[in-house]
Amino acid sequence: MNIALLENAGASLAKVRAIEAMIADVDGLRGMGIPTVSKNKGAHSDPTFRAVMELERLREKLFAEKEQAAKNYLAAEKELEAVPNAEMRAILYWRHFRSLPWHEVAEKLGPGISSDMVKQRYSRYARSLNRAVPVNTASMGGGAAVCS
Repeated sequence: MNIALLENAGASLAKVRAIEAMIADVDGLRGMGIPTVSKNKGAHSDPTFRAVMELERLREKLFAEKEQAAKNYLAAEKELEAVPNAEMRAILYWRHFRSLPWHEVAEKLGPGISSDMVKQRYSRYARSLNRAVPVNTASMGGGAAVCS
C-alpha cells in the first residue's frame, strides 16, 4: 500500500478544481467585447483579448492536469482496492480522494466515531505499513523496499 499515491490523486483533483475555478473567474471577467487588432500594434491591450488568451492558456493547462489526475486516480484506486479493511478503505477514500477534514471523515463513518478515533486508526494503519515493508538486505547495491 502506497499512501503517497492516494495523496497524489487527491492533490491532482484539487489542482483540476482550482484551474476550473480560475477559468470561471477569467471567463466572468472577459465581458462581451470582441478583441480588436490594430494594423500598427497587433492585438490591442484590450482586457477582453487578454482574458481570451488567458482562458486558452488555462484550458490547455486544465487538459494536461486532467490527464495526469486520471492516471493518478487509477493508480490510487488500485492501491485502495488492495486494502482489506473496509473501514480503512473508507477513511483513506474520504481523506485523500475527497480531501475531507478528519471530523467530516468521522461523520461519514457514522455516529459514535470521533475525529480523534479516525486519526488514531489512520496512524495505526500507516505505522503497520511501515512495519510490513521488508527491505531486501541481501543485495547491498539495489535492494528495494517491497510493500505487502
